[in-house]
Amino acid sequence: MRNPFSRVSGENLSGCKFYERVVLKKGNLEKVYAKLPIVSPGITESSFGIGAPSCILGDVDEGSEVGAGTIWPCRKSSRLSLRKAKSVVHKSLEDNYGAVVSANHQTLTQILEQVSMSQHTTTSKVKILEDVQLHFNDFTLLEDSRVTVIGHMAFYSAIWQQNIEVTLMITDKCPSAANQSLRNPCALIPTAEFEDHIPMNLLFRHNTDADDRLGRGTIWVMERTRVETLENVADSLHLQAETDTEGYEREVCFVLLQLINGLKHLQVLGIEEVNGQMDEFLLIMRSNDTNYRFVILSKGSDSSIADGPPERKLSLCQCALAVMLLLLNVESPVRLIQNGNFRWERLKLLSSRYAFTLIGDILRQERATSLSQAKLLLEYMIWGPTDLSFDVQPSEVNYVGSDDEKAYQRWLDLERATVLNNLIRTQSLWQIRLTVFEEYMLSFLVRTCAKTLHEAAAQLQVMYK
Repeated sequence: MRNPFSRVSGENLSGCKFYERVVLKKGNLEKVYAKLPIVSPGITESSFGIGAPSCILGDVDEGSEVGAGTIWPCRKSSRLSLRKAKSVVHKSLEDNYGAVVSANHQTLTQILEQVSMSQHTTTSKVKILEDVQLHFNDFTLLEDSRVTVIGHMAFYSAIWQQNIEVTLMITDKCPSAANQSLRNPCALIPTAEFEDHIPMNLLFRHNTDADDRLGRGTIWVMERTRVETLENVADSLHLQAETDTEGYEREVCFVLLQLINGLKHLQVLGIEEVNGQMDEFLLIMRSNDTNYRFVILSKGSDSSIADGPPERKLSLCQCALAVMLLLLNVESPVRLIQNGNFRWERLKLLSSRYAFTLIGDILRQERATSLSQAKLLLEYMIWGPTDLSFDVQPSEVNYVGSDDEKAYQRWLDLERATVLNNLIRTQSLWQIRLTVFEEYMLSFLVRTCAKTLHEAAAQLQVMYK
């Protein structure tokens, strides 16, 4: 058999796979060389260190076998010189800083793309149910667990084959999982879906006549998930406000941010109205989450979310405003918005009342950019710098000063580097799993810029003045 190194010249030895393998496995060098009889006994581990003068190998001619006794020179170099890519050194420190910042931003962008593609992927034991023919009788419903009913959908905690904990969504309206778009940031994608005969009392728990009646229904199977309605979450947040006002307002901002993100997705699809009952909005919390994840669950296609009589429909901006008021403990927000008699004085007890008032005024304008502007303000309230403040006059809201913008750019560069460092230290490089809060924070850091930060800060400062 021809020796695989017979065509390698001494000039490019340092770049061949043989040499790289020896360097990378330096601690196991003797074992590697035991498999290479062509190597002279004179080679030791130090021969491949920094400044090694030569590699003693056999004579090599083109097309001939390796001989013995020839010394091939090895280029003096550090381990870093083994890179095949050309090194780039910028002329100034500023250029090097810019290159590092650009590399950090590109890396965070790639991580965000990876997370976005895998956010609907099941990693738990429930994944085995994807390829199993399921029947409703295979599941045992937990009698002492809490049941959440939203419209014609009921969510139950259950166990499959006595060892896998799942959550079942049961409905008679056939919301096919195929209609839940993967591009929708607020979509709920089940692990498995099947149809079977189910007791109707599981859906209509208030109807005692349905106890013995069976009907055809659709069942979704998901990993164990806590499911709540908007009203239930609002009530729990109101209790939190009594002891932790800052945490309460931050949670309100984050739920509202997710809602606006989902409404912007509907806006892109050309949907301008939603059902005023908002019974397709729910919040879930998975095992790896510490915050609620907002879900928009359509019965059929995405456009079905606007089903209902015209007098009970809300525009997208009205929907966002109604949810904000609901979370801020305002009674009957939909009726107040439709009647147009809401007064912002109701929010006087909130420390961030001026910020919420600004967001509400933007949403009431119902412009094409209102949702985007409200989203930017919410992101700044949650993750923006709190220690950067400037003397801004109302006439200067749209003006971006160079010094101020540079300060926000430096903050953004450092924040991106810090987050990237934390991800590298705490996550597996190819299996990054983030909570919903971390996902949105990463999206904010990747997509925002210094100009946007400064404009959001200027608007908020004008309101506080």
